[in-house]
Amino acid sequence: MGMKNGAIIVAPIYGVAFFFSRIQSERRRSAVLWFYLGVFIAGSLLSGSVWTYVSNYCWYGDWRGLEENYSSALGSLRVHDVATRMTRGVLYLTSDFGFLPDAIEALVLRVHRFALQGLGLGSALATEGGYYSFEPWRIPQRAQLGIAGSVLFIPSVFYFVVVGAIQYLRTRTLSLACQLSLLSIVTFWAFHAVLNWQPGGLVRLSLVFALFGGTLLSVCFKNRVLRFLSLALAICNVVLLVFSKVVVVSSTPGTDTHFLQSLNRFRNGSQVERTLIAAGVSRHFSYYDSGNPDARMLQEIARWLPERSAVGILVEGEVNLFFERPDLRMIQLFDCRTGHAVRPRDSLDFIVSWYPDELLEVIEKNKLRTEEYVSVLNETREECIRVVKVLH
Repeated sequence: MGMKNGAIIVAPIYGVAFFFSRIQSERRRSAVLWFYLGVFIAGSLLSGSVWTYVSNYCWYGDWRGLEENYSSALGSLRVHDVATRMTRGVLYLTSDFGFLPDAIEALVLRVHRFALQGLGLGSALATEGGYYSFEPWRIPQRAQLGIAGSVLFIPSVFYFVVVGAIQYLRTRTLSLACQLSLLSIVTFWAFHAVLNWQPGGLVRLSLVFALFGGTLLSVCFKNRVLRFLSLALAICNVVLLVFSKVVVVSSTPGTDTHFLQSLNRFRNGSQVERTLIAAGVSRHFSYYDSGNPDARMLQEIARWLPERSAVGILVEGEVNLFFERPDLRMIQLFDCRTGHAVRPRDSLDFIVSWYPDELLEVIEKNKLRTEEYVSVLNETREECIRVVKVLH
């Protein structure tokens, strides 16, 4: 279904929005209908939605894409499972502050567990696994709406729904703010009902949710107090974002200043120890496992690769982690359609592999002569990544 494309889920929301449109005459209704249709067609073409399905069919023979992807991306429609994802989504929205120290995050996680258990909901669902899993040990920050979500947006939505319901009982009309609030809730429910869970939550996939919310807040801005509150929240968001990025930089190589090193105590995530073996020499390095753990290891490996090398990559998914070495030519050797390695069409200088069996398969099928070049070991001395040099 185009993994990051919510067009199918969002389409009914536009229909509801059209129903709520206040159209005075038949002529205007026809004009608005054609306008909506034109925007839908143009958006489908320009956003890449159509190309997503065409490319899926060209690559996989199925417009939905690779079966193991779309089958796991779709969540269970059981009431219990939908309620669990909805509750997680609300908890994530109310807990996104841009940055949380470990001590406060641990406290908030206990609140999350108490809320899920109190509602009779588990922390894991039967349909979840792999990438589509819930991680109960952490709260992803800067993945939802930030501090504005918990302090301003969520209270505004529920306030206008309650006020709108009272108004509707009295006058049989719905205010614009109430309509936007209802559409936000419907969008939120649709994404959490249809899609399986992802580590960063599902709100980030729904642009329409944010668009409805932004319009709703513009209605709130008639109040001067809310305008000043929004400005204060925006400043807090920027400060927390900058601070969190500085904390991340504080643990990277080359940051030797006393000030940056002192910020390490604010780091989220556990410290990971690795050992790199190259040219018979072992070198230990560490990093915080709060983002992409492979990126840090590949940065270390990249230091040992000669300039303008052709590097074969044996790993499932996109690999764009050698960002410090734009001179390297990366060649993907893993075919996600079959789950096996492919025959390289170009000459390789090195092969970087996460999978020992696939590496051996590539070497044997292509009759390559190789030698060990770099290895990365974990805390138990097990090999994480192996780099072999191809002898010509």
